[in-house]
Amino acid sequence: MRAWLIGLAVLLSACSNQSMFDKLATPEEQAFSTQMVRAVRADDLATLKAAAAPELRPQLTPASMAQMRAPVPNGEPSLQNVNVQWMNGVTAKALDYEIGADGRWAMVRVVLSTGAGKPQLIGLHTAPATSQPSQFNAFTLKDKGAIHFAWLAAMVACVATSLTAFVLILRTRGLRRKWLWAPASLISFVTFSLNWTTGAFGVMPISLLLFGAAALQRPLEPWIFSFAVPVVAIVFLIRRAMGVYAVPPAAAEPETAGAT
Repeated sequence: MRAWLIGLAVLLSACSNQSMFDKLATPEEQAFSTQMVRAVRADDLATLKAAAAPELRPQLTPASMAQMRAPVPNGEPSLQNVNVQWMNGVTAKALDYEIGADGRWAMVRVVLSTGAGKPQLIGLHTAPATSQPSQFNAFTLKDKGAIHFAWLAAMVACVATSLTAFVLILRTRGLRRKWLWAPASLISFVTFSLNWTTGAFGVMPISLLLFGAAALQRPLEPWIFSFAVPVVAIVFLIRRAMGVYAVPPAAAEPETAGAT
């Protein structure tokens, strides 16, 4: 069951990433970039030169081609990230691919320009990887320290506190300004963030976080887990525990005398 849930999460994440990639790069641009990666893998200098911008062609030589080709294994490229920049009226897009085979992995970045109406190669970079890049920052509990588990516990505690206070506020009769208490109980203040891969953490004193916790991962980057202090929810629960918001007992109905 656990393996099935993990597989479903990976599938949904991949679908979400591909949807984002499709918004940033057209199918033509993605196909063009994939063709460039395959040209590097096949040591096809002629294809790269034909697709390159005039200023890049002199840099594409047999020597530079051999240097780029060296770390790239004979696997199928997989798109992992898309970055878009606008400079001097020209749109530049960097598409990052992972490629692996026989235990070897590499990253290939294809930089293209779309200002001329069709994709044009303006940059190409390759780098070896010690492991599969897309899995390097994957969420896992293996080899994690006390801070990681304490962080998850704090996230659960903050979410539980916010939701518990929210439900009790809605159920508390006679509470003044309930319309203000209820949404405020779901907002937390002062955000603490943890890099799940490195264990580094930071604090944002001036910040708001809904529901008390959040988790975010950008393509190829580490998971960032955050929690914040649900101040309003804590204040309400403390005051309720002190009896300030105790539910008044139901008034006894007066007895009616029966006719004799």
